[in-house]
Amino acid sequence: MFLKAPASLSTVVFVAPVIFSRLQQRHQAFARELAALGFRVFFVEPFISPGWSVVAENVVDRLTVLKLRVPFKVSSVPALQRIVCRLAEKLLKKQLDCSISQAILWLAEPSLAALTELSWARILYDRCDLHGSFPGQKKSVWRRYEAEIEENACLISVSHPFLAESIISRRDKIVLAPNACSEAFLAQGQMAAPRRRLSAEITGDSAQPPIRLVSSGAHYEWVDCEWLKMLACLDAVELYIAGTGRGNAFYELLQLPNVKNHGHLNHSDLIQLLVKCDVGLIPFRDLPLIKGVDPIKAYEYAACGLEVWAPDLVPLHSNLMISRFIANPAAAAAALKEYCSAPQPFAGPIPVWKERLAPILARLL
Repeated sequence: MFLKAPASLSTVVFVAPVIFSRLQQRHQAFARELAALGFRVFFVEPFISPGWSVVAENVVDRLTVLKLRVPFKVSSVPALQRIVCRLAEKLLKKQLDCSISQAILWLAEPSLAALTELSWARILYDRCDLHGSFPGQKKSVWRRYEAEIEENACLISVSHPFLAESIISRRDKIVLAPNACSEAFLAQGQMAAPRRRLSAEITGDSAQPPIRLVSSGAHYEWVDCEWLKMLACLDAVELYIAGTGRGNAFYELLQLPNVKNHGHLNHSDLIQLLVKCDVGLIPFRDLPLIKGVDPIKAYEYAACGLEVWAPDLVPLHSNLMISRFIANPAAAAAALKEYCSAPQPFAGPIPVWKERLAPILARLL
Protein backbone atom coordinates (compact mmCIF):
# COMPACT_ATOMS: atom_id res chain seq x y z
CA MET A 1 0.00 0.00 0.00
CA PHE A 2 1.39 3.38 -1.00
CA LEU A 3 1.10 6.51 1.08
CA LYS A 4 -0.79 9.60 0.06
CA ALA A 5 0.30 13.15 0.78
CA PRO A 6 -0.97 14.26 4.22
CA ALA A 7 -2.91 17.52 4.10
CA SER A 8 -0.69 19.08 6.78
CA LEU A 9 2.59 18.20 5.02
CA SER A 10 1.93 18.20 1.30
CA THR A 11 4.58 20.56 -0.13
CA VAL A 12 7.97 19.26 -1.24
CA VAL A 13 10.87 21.47 -2.31
CA PHE A 14 12.94 19.08 -4.41
CA VAL A 15 16.46 20.50 -4.88
CA ALA A 16 18.06 18.50 -7.69
CA PRO A 17 21.47 18.39 -9.41
CA VAL A 18 19.90 17.97 -12.86
CA ILE A 19 17.74 19.87 -15.34
CA PHE A 20 14.27 18.37 -15.37
CA SER A 21 13.91 18.11 -19.15
CA ARG A 22 17.27 16.41 -19.69
CA LEU A 23 18.11 12.70 -19.38
CA GLN A 24 15.46 11.23 -17.08
CA GLN A 25 17.06 10.07 -13.84
CA ARG A 26 16.17 9.14 -10.27
CA HIS A 27 15.37 12.74 -9.36
CA GLN A 28 12.77 13.38 -12.05
CA ALA A 29 11.22 9.97 -11.39
CA PHE A 30 10.81 10.58 -7.67
CA ALA A 31 9.44 14.09 -8.28
CA ARG A 32 6.80 12.72 -10.65
CA GLU A 33 5.83 9.98 -8.22
CA LEU A 34 5.50 12.47 -5.36
CA ALA A 35 3.20 14.63 -7.48
CA ALA A 36 1.13 11.56 -8.41
CA LEU A 37 0.68 10.83 -4.71
CA GLY A 38 -0.77 14.30 -4.18
CA PHE A 39 2.27 16.25 -3.02
CA ARG A 40 2.78 19.78 -4.35
CA VAL A 41 6.30 19.48 -5.75
CA PHE A 42 8.63 22.37 -6.57
CA PHE A 43 11.56 20.91 -8.54
CA VAL A 44 14.51 23.29 -8.16
CA GLU A 45 17.02 22.93 -11.00
CA PRO A 46 20.74 23.80 -10.72
CA PHE A 47 21.05 27.54 -10.23
CA ILE A 48 21.89 29.80 -13.16
CA SER A 49 24.21 32.80 -12.82
CA PRO A 50 24.57 35.71 -12.96
CA GLY A 51 21.20 37.36 -12.38
CA TRP A 52 18.37 37.64 -9.89
CA SER A 53 15.09 36.04 -10.94
CA VAL A 54 13.02 32.89 -10.91
CA VAL A 55 11.04 31.25 -13.70
CA ALA A 56 8.32 28.76 -12.80
CA GLU A 57 7.12 26.14 -15.30
CA ASN A 58 4.26 23.78 -14.57
CA VAL A 59 5.27 20.39 -16.00
CA VAL A 60 2.38 18.20 -14.89
CA ASP A 61 -0.37 18.57 -12.32
CA ARG A 62 1.14 19.51 -8.93
CA LEU A 63 4.71 19.57 -10.29
CA THR A 64 6.42 22.89 -10.97
CA VAL A 65 10.00 23.34 -12.17
CA LEU A 66 11.80 26.37 -10.72
CA LYS A 67 14.72 27.94 -12.56
CA LEU A 68 16.54 30.23 -10.14
CA ARG A 69 19.00 32.83 -11.38
CA VAL A 70 21.42 34.06 -8.68
CA PRO A 71 24.29 36.59 -8.77
CA PHE A 72 26.95 33.87 -8.55
CA LYS A 73 27.52 30.22 -7.62
CA VAL A 74 30.77 28.71 -6.38
CA SER A 75 30.28 25.11 -5.29
CA SER A 76 34.01 24.73 -4.56
CA VAL A 77 33.92 27.46 -1.88
CA PRO A 78 31.48 26.58 0.93
CA ALA A 79 31.49 30.08 2.46
CA LEU A 80 30.37 31.67 -0.80
CA GLN A 81 27.92 28.87 -1.51
CA ARG A 82 26.30 29.60 1.85
CA ILE A 83 25.59 33.15 0.64
CA VAL A 84 24.08 31.68 -2.54
CA CYS A 85 21.73 29.59 -0.40
CA ARG A 86 20.58 32.66 1.51
CA LEU A 87 19.80 34.42 -1.76
CA ALA A 88 18.01 31.36 -3.09
CA GLU A 89 15.91 31.22 0.07
CA LYS A 90 14.44 34.64 -0.74
CA LEU A 91 13.46 33.52 -4.24
CA LEU A 92 12.01 30.23 -3.01
CA LYS A 93 9.80 31.84 -0.38
CA LYS A 94 8.07 33.89 -3.07
CA GLN A 95 7.12 30.73 -4.98
CA LEU A 96 5.90 28.44 -2.22
CA ASP A 97 2.23 28.17 -1.35
CA CYS A 98 3.11 27.69 2.33
CA SER A 99 5.83 28.66 4.80
CA ILE A 100 9.12 26.79 4.84
CA SER A 101 8.21 25.39 8.26
CA GLN A 102 5.32 23.55 6.60
CA ALA A 103 7.32 22.10 3.71
CA ILE A 104 9.62 19.12 3.18
CA LEU A 105 13.11 19.74 1.82
CA TRP A 106 14.17 16.90 -0.49
CA LEU A 107 17.86 17.62 -1.08
CA ALA A 108 19.86 15.81 -3.76
CA GLU A 109 22.45 18.56 -4.41
CA PRO A 110 25.03 18.51 -1.56
CA SER A 111 26.64 21.85 -2.46
CA LEU A 112 23.44 23.54 -1.23
CA ALA A 113 23.90 22.10 2.25
CA ALA A 114 23.21 25.48 3.86
CA LEU A 115 19.55 25.12 2.90
CA THR A 116 19.27 22.49 5.63
CA GLU A 117 19.79 25.24 8.24
CA LEU A 118 16.30 26.59 7.54
CA SER A 119 13.34 25.50 9.64
CA TRP A 120 11.83 22.90 7.29
CA ALA A 121 9.16 20.54 8.58
CA ARG A 122 11.25 17.59 7.37
CA ILE A 123 14.63 17.26 5.65
CA LEU A 124 15.54 14.31 3.43
CA TYR A 125 18.98 13.86 1.88
CA ASP A 126 18.87 11.56 -1.13
CA ARG A 127 22.42 10.30 -1.72
CA CYS A 128 22.86 8.52 -5.04
CA ASP A 129 26.41 9.47 -6.09
CA LEU A 130 29.92 9.84 -4.70
CA HIS A 131 30.01 13.52 -5.63
CA GLY A 132 33.58 14.06 -4.48
CA SER A 133 34.79 11.35 -6.88
CA PHE A 134 33.70 13.12 -10.05
CA PRO A 135 36.58 14.45 -12.18
CA GLY A 136 37.89 17.81 -10.97
CA GLN A 137 36.12 17.75 -7.60
CA LYS A 138 37.72 18.06 -4.15
CA LYS A 139 36.60 15.25 -1.86
CA SER A 140 37.21 17.34 1.26
CA VAL A 141 34.79 20.06 0.11
CA TRP A 142 32.01 17.61 -0.71
CA ARG A 143 32.55 15.70 2.53
CA ARG A 144 32.13 19.00 4.40
CA TYR A 145 28.82 19.64 2.64
CA GLU A 146 27.58 16.14 3.33
CA ALA A 147 28.58 16.22 6.99
CA GLU A 148 26.39 19.30 7.49
CA ILE A 149 23.47 17.70 5.66
CA GLU A 150 23.77 14.44 7.59
CA GLU A 151 23.64 16.37 10.85
CA ASN A 152 20.50 18.31 9.92
CA ALA A 153 18.56 15.73 7.90
CA CYS A 154 15.96 13.57 9.60
CA LEU A 155 16.32 10.86 6.94
CA ILE A 156 19.04 9.84 4.46
CA SER A 157 18.08 7.65 1.51
CA VAL A 158 20.87 5.88 -0.39
CA SER A 159 20.71 4.11 -3.75
CA HIS A 160 23.56 1.67 -3.02
CA PRO A 161 24.78 0.09 0.24
CA PHE A 162 28.29 1.52 -0.30
CA LEU A 163 26.89 5.06 -0.02
CA ALA A 164 25.84 4.34 3.56
CA GLU A 165 29.27 3.17 4.71
CA SER A 166 30.64 6.68 5.30
CA ILE A 167 27.58 7.72 7.34
CA ILE A 168 28.76 5.80 10.40
CA SER A 169 27.36 8.11 13.09
CA ARG A 170 23.96 8.44 11.42
CA ARG A 171 23.03 4.80 10.82
CA ASP A 172 19.59 5.29 12.38
CA LYS A 173 18.73 7.83 9.66
CA ILE A 174 19.51 5.62 6.66
CA VAL A 175 16.99 3.94 4.38
CA LEU A 176 18.12 1.92 1.36
CA ALA A 177 16.21 2.90 -1.79
CA PRO A 178 17.90 1.50 -4.92
CA ASN A 179 17.07 2.70 -8.39
CA ALA A 180 14.29 1.31 -10.58
CA CYS A 181 12.62 1.89 -13.92
CA SER A 182 9.52 3.78 -14.94
CA GLU A 183 6.20 2.03 -15.34
CA ALA A 184 6.21 3.18 -18.98
CA PHE A 185 9.43 1.24 -19.57
CA LEU A 186 8.00 -1.80 -17.88
CA ALA A 187 4.65 -1.70 -19.68
CA GLN A 188 6.06 -1.09 -23.16
CA GLY A 189 8.96 -3.48 -22.65
CA GLN A 190 6.69 -6.33 -21.62
CA MET A 191 4.34 -5.67 -24.53
CA ALA A 192 7.12 -6.05 -27.08
CA ALA A 193 7.77 -9.59 -28.17
CA PRO A 194 11.36 -10.40 -27.14
CA ARG A 195 13.66 -11.54 -29.88
CA ARG A 196 14.70 -15.16 -29.51
CA ARG A 197 17.51 -16.99 -31.21
CA LEU A 198 16.65 -20.23 -32.98
CA SER A 199 20.26 -21.27 -33.48
CA ALA A 200 22.62 -22.38 -30.72
CA GLU A 201 25.64 -20.96 -32.49
CA ILE A 202 26.63 -18.17 -34.84
CA THR A 203 26.90 -19.68 -38.30
CA GLY A 204 28.19 -16.68 -40.20
CA ASP A 205 25.26 -17.04 -42.59
CA SER A 206 24.18 -13.62 -43.83
CA ALA A 207 20.58 -14.66 -43.18
CA GLN A 208 21.34 -14.93 -39.47
CA PRO A 209 20.48 -11.53 -37.93
CA PRO A 210 23.29 -10.01 -35.87
CA ILE A 211 23.16 -9.93 -32.11
CA ARG A 212 22.23 -6.35 -31.22
CA LEU A 213 24.11 -4.87 -28.27
CA VAL A 214 23.12 -1.46 -26.92
CA SER A 215 24.80 1.04 -24.60
CA SER A 216 22.63 3.94 -23.45
CA GLY A 217 23.25 7.08 -21.41
CA ALA A 218 26.23 9.40 -21.04
CA HIS A 219 29.53 7.98 -22.33
CA TYR A 220 31.92 10.14 -20.33
CA GLU A 221 35.06 9.55 -18.26
CA TRP A 222 33.52 6.70 -16.27
CA VAL A 223 32.70 4.63 -19.37
CA ASP A 224 35.14 1.99 -20.61
CA CYS A 225 35.12 2.50 -24.38
CA GLU A 226 37.79 -0.18 -24.78
CA TRP A 227 35.41 -2.70 -23.20
CA LEU A 228 32.71 -1.63 -25.66
CA LYS A 229 35.18 -1.92 -28.53
CA MET A 230 36.06 -5.45 -27.40
CA LEU A 231 32.39 -6.45 -27.64
CA ALA A 232 31.91 -4.65 -30.95
CA CYS A 233 34.76 -6.71 -32.42
CA LEU A 234 32.95 -10.00 -31.81
CA ASP A 235 31.62 -11.83 -34.85
CA ALA A 236 28.06 -11.15 -35.99
CA VAL A 237 27.21 -8.34 -33.59
CA GLU A 238 26.01 -4.77 -33.96
CA LEU A 239 26.57 -2.18 -31.26
CA TYR A 240 24.06 0.63 -30.86
CA ILE A 241 25.01 3.77 -28.93
CA ALA A 242 22.03 5.67 -27.51
CA GLY A 243 23.32 8.74 -25.71
CA THR A 244 25.98 11.40 -25.64
CA GLY A 245 29.73 11.00 -25.32
CA ARG A 246 33.09 12.70 -25.44
CA GLY A 247 36.79 11.92 -25.68
CA ASN A 248 38.99 10.30 -28.32
CA ALA A 249 38.16 6.76 -27.24
CA PHE A 250 34.43 7.41 -27.68
CA TYR A 251 34.83 8.92 -31.14
CA GLU A 252 37.14 6.09 -32.20
CA LEU A 253 34.48 3.62 -31.10
CA LEU A 254 31.92 5.32 -33.34
CA GLN A 255 34.18 4.76 -36.36
CA LEU A 256 33.83 0.98 -36.22
CA PRO A 257 31.70 -0.26 -39.13
CA ASN A 258 29.23 -2.19 -36.97
CA VAL A 259 28.68 0.62 -34.44
CA LYS A 260 25.59 2.75 -34.98
CA ASN A 261 25.22 6.03 -33.10
CA HIS A 262 21.62 7.04 -32.35
CA GLY A 263 22.60 9.99 -30.16
CA HIS A 264 20.43 11.16 -27.29
CA LEU A 265 16.92 9.68 -27.38
CA ASN A 266 13.85 10.66 -25.39
CA HIS A 267 12.24 7.98 -23.22
CA SER A 268 9.73 6.87 -25.84
CA ASP A 269 12.31 6.54 -28.63
CA LEU A 270 14.76 4.79 -26.30
CA ILE A 271 12.17 2.17 -25.41
CA GLN A 272 11.49 1.58 -29.11
CA LEU A 273 15.20 1.01 -29.69
CA LEU A 274 15.73 -1.24 -26.67
CA VAL A 275 12.94 -3.65 -27.54
CA LYS A 276 14.67 -4.29 -30.88
CA CYS A 277 17.93 -5.23 -29.15
CA ASP A 278 19.20 -8.36 -27.44
CA VAL A 279 21.76 -7.31 -24.84
CA GLY A 280 22.06 -4.11 -22.79
CA LEU A 281 25.52 -3.01 -21.68
CA ILE A 282 26.77 -1.34 -18.46
CA PRO A 283 30.26 -0.25 -19.63
CA PHE A 284 31.73 1.21 -16.44
CA ARG A 285 35.43 1.62 -15.75
CA ASP A 286 36.96 0.55 -12.45
CA LEU A 287 36.93 3.97 -10.77
CA PRO A 288 36.15 5.18 -7.21
CA LEU A 289 33.10 6.92 -8.65
CA ILE A 290 31.33 3.68 -9.51
CA LYS A 291 31.70 2.11 -6.05
CA GLY A 292 28.32 3.53 -5.11
CA VAL A 293 26.57 3.35 -8.48
CA ASP A 294 23.28 1.56 -9.09
CA PRO A 295 22.76 2.02 -12.86
CA ILE A 296 19.19 2.84 -13.85
CA LYS A 297 19.89 1.53 -17.33
CA ALA A 298 20.21 -2.00 -15.91
CA TYR A 299 16.57 -1.88 -14.77
CA GLU A 300 15.46 -0.36 -18.07
CA TYR A 301 17.25 -3.02 -20.09
CA ALA A 302 15.72 -5.78 -17.98
CA ALA A 303 12.26 -4.22 -18.31
CA CYS A 304 12.61 -4.49 -22.09
CA GLY A 305 13.56 -8.17 -21.94
CA LEU A 306 17.27 -7.75 -22.62
CA GLU A 307 20.10 -9.66 -21.07
CA VAL A 308 22.38 -7.24 -19.20
CA TRP A 309 26.17 -7.50 -19.47
CA ALA A 310 28.77 -5.58 -17.47
CA PRO A 311 32.50 -5.66 -16.72
CA ASP A 312 33.39 -7.90 -13.79
CA LEU A 313 33.51 -5.15 -11.17
CA VAL A 314 32.59 -5.85 -7.54
CA PRO A 315 30.31 -2.78 -7.05
CA LEU A 316 28.05 -4.07 -9.84
CA HIS A 317 27.61 -7.53 -8.34
CA SER A 318 24.76 -6.34 -6.10
CA ASN A 319 22.60 -5.43 -9.11
CA LEU A 320 20.33 -8.41 -9.73
CA MET A 321 19.39 -7.24 -13.23
CA ILE A 322 22.87 -8.03 -14.58
CA SER A 323 22.97 -11.42 -16.31
CA ARG A 324 26.67 -11.83 -17.11
CA PHE A 325 29.96 -10.25 -16.08
CA ILE A 326 32.46 -9.98 -18.94
CA ALA A 327 36.13 -9.65 -17.96
CA ASN A 328 38.01 -10.35 -21.21
CA PRO A 329 37.58 -11.30 -24.90
CA ALA A 330 37.36 -15.01 -24.13
CA ALA A 331 34.55 -14.39 -21.63
CA ALA A 332 32.82 -12.15 -24.17
CA ALA A 333 32.93 -14.83 -26.87
CA ALA A 334 31.64 -17.44 -24.42
CA ALA A 335 28.81 -15.15 -23.28
CA LEU A 336 27.78 -14.54 -26.88
CA LYS A 337 27.67 -18.27 -27.63
CA GLU A 338 25.70 -18.96 -24.46
CA TYR A 339 23.27 -16.17 -25.30
CA CYS A 340 22.57 -17.68 -28.72
CA SER A 341 21.90 -21.03 -27.07
CA ALA A 342 19.85 -19.87 -24.08
CA PRO A 343 19.16 -16.17 -23.43
CA GLN A 344 18.98 -15.36 -19.73
CA PRO A 345 17.18 -12.05 -19.18
CA PHE A 346 16.21 -11.24 -15.60
CA ALA A 347 13.15 -13.35 -14.78
CA GLY A 348 12.01 -11.73 -11.54
CA PRO A 349 9.78 -8.70 -10.95
CA ILE A 350 11.27 -5.40 -12.17
CA PRO A 351 11.08 -2.72 -9.46
CA VAL A 352 9.37 0.57 -10.32
CA TRP A 353 9.91 3.97 -8.77
CA LYS A 354 6.80 4.11 -6.58
CA GLU A 355 7.96 0.91 -4.87
CA ARG A 356 11.29 2.55 -4.05
CA LEU A 357 9.55 5.69 -2.80
CA ALA A 358 7.25 3.88 -0.36
CA PRO A 359 9.85 3.04 2.35
CA ILE A 360 11.24 6.58 2.16
CA LEU A 361 7.83 8.14 2.81
CA ALA A 362 7.02 5.60 5.50
CA ARG A 363 10.04 6.86 7.47
CA LEU A 364 9.80 10.51 6.51
CA LEU A 365 6.17 11.31 7.32
